[in-house]
Amino acid sequence: MSFTLLPITAVIAGAILLVLALYLLQWLRTRTSVVVVAAVYFWQQVNHQAPARVLWQKFRYWFALLLSSLIVLLIWLAFAGIQLGGQKANTQSLYFLDNSVLMLAHGNMAAAKAQLMSDFAADATPIHQVWLGDAGATLLLKSDESEALLAPRLAAVEATVHQTSFMPWLQALQARTAQNTAVDIYYYGVALNRAALATIPANFTFHPRYIAEPVSRNLGIVALGQAPAASAVWGKVDVMFQLYASDDTQLNASLIKFALNGHWFQPSEVKPLGNGRFKLSNLDVSTAPQQLQLALTQADDFTADDTATLTLATLPTLNIQLGNGLPAWLPKLLTLDKGVSLVANTADVSVCLAGDAQCPSAAASLVLDDSLDKVVFAAPTHYWQASLQNQWRQNGWQTLVEQQQFPALVMQQSDTRQVRLSVNAINQLLQEQSAELPRIISQSLRWLANNSQMTPYLAIGEPWPQDPMTTSTLEPLPLEAGLLENSQGQSWSAALLSTTDSRVITERPALEAETSMMPLNANSMLFWCLMVALLLLLAEWMLIQRGHLP
Repeated sequence: MSFTLLPITAVIAGAILLVLALYLLQWLRTRTSVVVVAAVYFWQQVNHQAPARVLWQKFRYWFALLLSSLIVLLIWLAFAGIQLGGQKANTQSLYFLDNSVLMLAHGNMAAAKAQLMSDFAADATPIHQVWLGDAGATLLLKSDESEALLAPRLAAVEATVHQTSFMPWLQALQARTAQNTAVDIYYYGVALNRAALATIPANFTFHPRYIAEPVSRNLGIVALGQAPAASAVWGKVDVMFQLYASDDTQLNASLIKFALNGHWFQPSEVKPLGNGRFKLSNLDVSTAPQQLQLALTQADDFTADDTATLTLATLPTLNIQLGNGLPAWLPKLLTLDKGVSLVANTADVSVCLAGDAQCPSAAASLVLDDSLDKVVFAAPTHYWQASLQNQWRQNGWQTLVEQQQFPALVMQQSDTRQVRLSVNAINQLLQEQSAELPRIISQSLRWLANNSQMTPYLAIGEPWPQDPMTTSTLEPLPLEAGLLENSQGQSWSAALLSTTDSRVITERPALEAETSMMPLNANSMLFWCLMVALLLLLAEWMLIQRGHLP
């Protein structure tokens, strides 16, 4: 910007004063008088009567005055900071730099910062702010702060793994901006949806100054999650992940390599689940929390989704208290489960026969009921039902039910969490020495003890399962680097993109960047006015040299 921005009245008054000063100087300018005498002896008399140089004569050189006035006025306008079509007092210029994950490709961030610095240096709007589009959209430079602070602050800005926050920021800006305030928004970031931008009010003007170019090819890890092992073995979890390819690359497990606590290993089995999803079964989590890292075996044009890290859950030991009259095989079976501890009081789950009046008090209970022919899961809400049904299918129990080799599943709503098992069905599994008997008891106990249901498959950035019986909706999971947490406080560690985000970075942007220059402002006025003034000075010097001007 120029060093001063004067009001238009001061600019006009200054211009008038400068022209008047030049006019007076032209009048007071000393000039040479031409006097013709008949003889040499008349020179002394002429010198007394008509001096050779005088300050006041008839004004003759209007062209010289006009040329000098133009030169002075151009210099004055340049340093006064006047703008063509001047800005209104309540006009704001807001610069939004998006540093979301898609800006990691192709050096987009460096190019966007360079464009922003160039545009900002040419802005003379009284109110101008720079916003950074991080996860919450923060103010990078205030209107009353020195412009010298912008360059070092931008140097510290890097693109990170989060979704763009421009549209939420824009909606919040509209809510707090008066309708009579003109706002120019200069945007530097990823391609935006034209339909969303169509809702911008009339007092907002959107300038897409830099739009990130798409990548030509992307292969990435777009989801990662974990669940209690379908085998029902304590200390084991199943891990699911999903791959995405923007081209026709065949998605298979050979595209991924695995590391546990920094040491690469090869899983014994990676089972494909379809649609680019895969499953690692029975990963050991019986020791301290472990970090599982997935990485692509081949590089592509976009590296942000080439790796993903998951903190494997630690499964706590369940405290179980037994009631009276239980079959002798049940305590023996429970002691074989390393994740179960039989206690005399303060239990997580109590195990009793139906009708046991002295059943120990606990937050949840497993009941053996000889009047049932099904397995009944009961809880205060319906939120857990979809996950439970999915686990039931994954265990293969639904197929066994259809073959009449396993009790059917029934879900009910009650004040407390409870699982009721059919004694007849249990005895049948016991007689057949079925491996499903310890599995259903183990999963029932862990379902009762753990109020939070880990979904068998978790896609980052997608909403949690919603309760179909109510109108309540859960907030979508935020995409963050390293931590994923829902409204119930459950958290997983991950750093990856959703399938939609991975697809967008390879698509041609619908919104192209502006290529035209910004409106003429103080800096451009300073340059062009000085250039024209310099040309006029050159023209004046040439006219004087040729004798056309005094």
